[in-house]
Amino acid sequence: MLKHFIAGISLIVFLALAPLAIGQTMPSGKWWQDPGIVKQLDLTSKEAKQIDKLFVKSRRRMIELKNQVEKEQFEYQTLMESQNLDESAVNRQLQKLEKARSKLNSERSSFVVGIRKILGHDRFQKLQRIYAK
Repeated sequence: MLKHFIAGISLIVFLALAPLAIGQTMPSGKWWQDPGIVKQLDLTSKEAKQIDKLFVKSRRRMIELKNQVEKEQFEYQTLMESQNLDESAVNRQLQKLEKARSKLNSERSSFVVGIRKILGHDRFQKLQRIYAK
């Protein structure tokens, strides 16, 4: 039982850090509306509108998915804090939590891929360099 618990906690920590790794490739906020970045990337108004549309769609989905992750996390914590530990229920809930986090990470990645498609290779690389500074 302890072995499963430790493995579960390790997996949760790993899954919690994965979004941070993905998120580091893109600046936060509406960077495509920053005049300095727009100029540096030579971003057209059409491209900015495409990014806005992508952002709104992705943001709505991420809000839903974050709520699902929080719900599954709450259920997991509730099971772990119960007086009588039901290991099979904990493992089932952990699987639900992992699935919810995976969906959230996939949505984040889809947004980055969408940005990459709009900007192309060179400007996407330039955006990453701008953000790294």
